[in-house]
Amino acid sequence: MEFMNGVRWGISRLENEFKNYVDKRIDDLNRRIGDLNNLVRVSLIAIVVTLVTAILVPFILKFFNILV
Repeated sequence: MEFMNGVRWGISRLENEFKNYVDKRIDDLNRRIGDLNNLVRVSLIAIVVTLVTAILVPFILKFFNILV
């Protein structure tokens, strides 16, 4: 009977360690996903700024009679 209690305790301890390991890995993945999400947002903002600049600069130059 004492052996069975020891086995149950060991299994319970391993189960808790595994849960903690999985939780830590999930937290790490969530942090990395958040970092990638921020990188994508910054990249999209840079693309939009580049496109707007490429479209507006010729009009601004034409407005100031610099571009013929």
